[in-house]
Amino acid sequence: MFLRILFFIIAILQNTILIKLISLFMEQPITSNKLMQISSIVLCASSQFVLTLSSASLPPLLRFAVLIVLMVTKAGGYCLSFGKCSLAMFYLSPLSFVVSSNYSNILRLVTTSNMLLNTISCAAESAVALLILLLINRRSEIVVVIQSLRVIPRHLYIVILLFLYLMSLFEFVTFSSEFAEIARILILPVTIMCIYIVSKILRIYVAELEHKRMSDLLVLQFENQVEYYEKINSLYTEFRAFRHDFRNHMVCLRTLINENEIEKAIAYLNDIETLSSTVKKNYDTGNIIIDSLLDSKNEKANKYNTSIVFDGCVPCTGIANVDICTIFFNALDNAIEACEKSQSTKEKYINIESEYHQGYYSLRIKNPVFEQLHIQAGNRILTSKSDKLLHGFGIANTIKTVKKYDGETKINVENGDFILTIGLWLKHDEI
Repeated sequence: MFLRILFFIIAILQNTILIKLISLFMEQPITSNKLMQISSIVLCASSQFVLTLSSASLPPLLRFAVLIVLMVTKAGGYCLSFGKCSLAMFYLSPLSFVVSSNYSNILRLVTTSNMLLNTISCAAESAVALLILLLINRRSEIVVVIQSLRVIPRHLYIVILLFLYLMSLFEFVTFSSEFAEIARILILPVTIMCIYIVSKILRIYVAELEHKRMSDLLVLQFENQVEYYEKINSLYTEFRAFRHDFRNHMVCLRTLINENEIEKAIAYLNDIETLSSTVKKNYDTGNIIIDSLLDSKNEKANKYNTSIVFDGCVPCTGIANVDICTIFFNALDNAIEACEKSQSTKEKYINIESEYHQGYYSLRIKNPVFEQLHIQAGNRILTSKSDKLLHGFGIANTIKTVKKYDGETKINVENGDFILTIGLWLKHDEI
């Protein structure tokens, strides 16, 4: 009886931590209703408790049916904790059972008592989950990994779930066979090897996604440069055409003045001024790539009755072009996306303050927000946005880029404005 009570208490603790982890991974705020929070945790813990009590002597079909019911129950508990139902909850529920099964099979090295085994397994799983939670809260680099994992396609998650299930099945069958003694020796290194392989696959896939994103940024940078030089070439062509006609214009003006046709001369001068006027440069940051990027993003922002206002300068040395583009590209995309949510016809502004002094570069971007944001430790943003697959990825990339220059990233919300503040020390050997 003591072990059963202890198991249930540990299961409650475990599910409290797991729900917190799910909230961080999915950027989904936990419901503020305390009764629903407590009920969800108890429901999840109860499903695990019932599974430990279910007899292994039950017919396989009946035991499988019980397991399905408990998985659905636990998924319902997850849905209750977030106040909404989603497909992800029905994936996380069987995943939690499979992971627990792997813990139990590995800990058969310690004991064969069923209740004691499940209790130790639940405690070990809780400890690992708590360690992950502490690492996430203390190390912002972990946030980048988490937000990168969210863009992994669904079919790969299904493969991981099946792999973990097959590994659990293999462990169970091996311990039950005549090779149990050998299994006790090999099961731990084999399990570690399997986990290493899965993590390596995920790391390769995330690196591939990161590489693709960097490639897209490089293409954007190249396109911005081409667009800028095309504008320069167009202005130069216009200037050559004007210079060609300049002498004729002077002859006409001299004739009008000699004939005392002052009003006509003034009108003619106005016409020349119109002809000689060039396209006004919207931004002059000191960095031609960022000039072009701001022009492009401002055109996009104008569609949502929004303007980008820039003040200051952007260094063109000391930081790689791809890095400065990454920072501006992600920050402006997030700002424009926030302004897009407003249905108001009132003019909106994205204000950028950029300063560079003695090797230290500071950037502050402020834009209005029209939904409730929850900013947690590690610059994680929880939002009401329904599609969170790519949301937050830009912030993660920005944080990662800033850290390359021993810098800091801060985000906060004040008086309905989202404020991104960046400070970094530039490397003078970068170009």
